[in-house]
Amino acid sequence: MTQAFNTYLLLFLALIAGMGHLTLGNVDYRLLLNLLMGSIPGVLIGAMISTRAPLTFIRYAIAIVLGAVAVKMLLI
Repeated sequence: MTQAFNTYLLLFLALIAGMGHLTLGNVDYRLLLNLLMGSIPGVLIGAMISTRAPLTFIRYAIAIVLGAVAVKMLLI
């Protein structure tokens, strides 16, 4: 129950903060659209894969992505 409460609390706080930025005019709508076009399908595909794939595959995939990000950050 605590995890669900924390999730809803974070969602609520993110919506409040987002509305504040929206009313102040700090939102770049083209950037927002581009981010949503990539993140929404990614979340849906990731949710489908994570429920069907074996746990070891998911762990290795996350490790590879995190490793690639670390290498990229070290090279910049």
